[in-house]
Amino acid sequence: MINAQKACEVRTARVESRKPHEPESGSRITPMKLSNWKVYIAYKILLICPLFLIATLLAVSFNATSQEEAPSFSREPRRYTPHASPFPGVEPGRVVIVQATNNKFVKHKPKNFMNLTAEIERKKEWAVRHNFDYYYEELDMDKFDYFARPSVFYNAFDKYPKAEWAWWIDIDTIFMEYQVNFTQFVLSQEAFDRSAAVDLEIKDILSQKTWKIDKANRYEDSDLIATKDLNGLNVGSFLLRRGEFANILLEIWESSLLKRLTKRDIDEQPALAYLMTEFEFVRQRTTFVVCELINALAFKYKQGRGQLIYHLAGCQYDTCTQWWKSGQRMKRENEKTSKANDKIKS
Repeated sequence: MINAQKACEVRTARVESRKPHEPESGSRITPMKLSNWKVYIAYKILLICPLFLIATLLAVSFNATSQEEAPSFSREPRRYTPHASPFPGVEPGRVVIVQATNNKFVKHKPKNFMNLTAEIERKKEWAVRHNFDYYYEELDMDKFDYFARPSVFYNAFDKYPKAEWAWWIDIDTIFMEYQVNFTQFVLSQEAFDRSAAVDLEIKDILSQKTWKIDKANRYEDSDLIATKDLNGLNVGSFLLRRGEFANILLEIWESSLLKRLTKRDIDEQPALAYLMTEFEFVRQRTTFVVCELINALAFKYKQGRGQLIYHLAGCQYDTCTQWWKSGQRMKRENEKTSKANDKIKS
């Protein structure tokens, strides 16, 4: 017990006698070890400095990016700007008439109902007289698929890059006016003030929603000009303006999802009505004009009223030939009257 106490006292005396910060015997840093520490510290500095520089540059870059204007994610419907001249070479007001049939078209109509080749030439002649372009496409299909219209529009716009508007007209139609100023007739604010249709309801039979139209768009704000008949939306004659709106609308219109939704390949009219009732951007850019302006149904056509298109929509087997012959007769009479008036004016 005494020996242990003496050993403790001796150890305590040694600790107290050391100089401040002096390491114990055997733990003193030798010059060689000190040199190794300097190399180690220098290595760490060389390793950390580039990383610090990179971090600084990234921070500066992030700060500059964050100061840029952040994109807007407003829930407000997107407003499309007017498409006066969105593409180089486009002539404002220039129109390409667009038509298409399948190769079995005549077989689905009464015998001698229409000479398709002759009617295409009549449409082309009318287009040339009015400085329009004309595009016809024969679709290789046994049964006409109305959802093929978007691809026909794309082809027409590609072939005629100067056209601002594409005007789809069903093949069973007749141009009733020999000469017309189409800009004043349809494609102008003056025409909209005179012929835009209001107080209409477009009902979608798919969703059972209704679009109530209580005011008309301005011409410069319209990219789709359509008509409504007794049964609702009628796409036998409508105009689509080249631009962003047309690209989006046609892409949605030809989608397989929309076709599956409508279940039948003849339901492109309900499909378009569905887009109108479901999408605000479609309603924003659509204007309806009175049906008789560019899509007068044969049984409602009135001669001498300036109704441009005579359309045999809804004709039955026994009435198609009768209506067609009647329309051709009235067209010849209108042409004769127009030429006589031109002679008087000159």
